[in-house]
Amino acid sequence: MWKMDESSDLLTYLGKIDTEAELKMVLWAKSFKYDNSKYRKAKNGYEVIVEYDNDLSNIGECRHFTYHLNVSKWGDIQERLLSKTQSKHGCLAAD
Repeated sequence: MWKMDESSDLLTYLGKIDTEAELKMVLWAKSFKYDNSKYRKAKNGYEVIVEYDNDLSNIGECRHFTYHLNVSKWGDIQERLLSKTQSKHGCLAAD
């Protein structure tokens, strides 16, 4: 039996990232929300745009974030750029 308890274990298991499902597993393992992500294949992996909203319990205010990522074919995030952030209205505070 083999236990995977780190993202590096998952990357070793997956090998070369060459499907959308594998890319989503990499994003999940690296704590990126991938539900609203867009991607395209690039020369050395993938270019990914990840968008998500946080709530008040996360950083104390409601915001919408857009990140641009370059993910290598081996699952390493080579570049992470916060391209846009904006305030959101109507968030509920967590109890």
